[in-house]
Amino acid sequence: MGPTEYTPVQQTACHQPSAFYRRALLLSCAALMSIAPVFAQTVAAPAATPVITPQIEGKTIDGASFKLSSLKGKVVLVMFWSTGCAVCRDKMPELRNNYEGWAGKPFELVAVNTDTRMQDLMEYERIISRTVPLKQRFVQLWTGDGGYKDNVGKSAQLPAAFLVDKSGKVVERYVGRIPPEAWDRIADLL
Repeated sequence: MGPTEYTPVQQTACHQPSAFYRRALLLSCAALMSIAPVFAQTVAAPAATPVITPQIEGKTIDGASFKLSSLKGKVVLVMFWSTGCAVCRDKMPELRNNYEGWAGKPFELVAVNTDTRMQDLMEYERIISRTVPLKQRFVQLWTGDGGYKDNVGKSAQLPAAFLVDKSGKVVERYVGRIPPEAWDRIADLL
């Protein structure tokens, strides 16, 4: 055999991946592809035409009557979330810090919880009430309340949020993580 000749290596069981490993590799790839959108940050999309005026009303979890229309003249960030959504819970400290930072400005944050059981929301709130100062607490509604109404509809992915300008019109929508640029947009609208 000369230096330019090639002799193939005899394939043994060691050189061929077993069916188990092939299946495991395929399942791993499929799993990674299915969760990739969860890690992608969604950019803000301009509100579709025609711009809707969102209507949300009901009772806050503290029992007070609430109408989104009563916040006209303020910039409002409305976020739909669930206690079962890790991204939603992860976002809460950022929301609370920004809310506190804009105290005294025409800004309001409204969180709309979509849990199927009020008990899940209330357990979360019991923990928060022990650790979060009152100045970082914002309006919280629960979609399961009998008096809750909206014209927004259910989002396919949580968190879902929309930004309302001082005139009451939706100017941006966010699906997934609220991007950092959203806070700049809010500052511009203030």
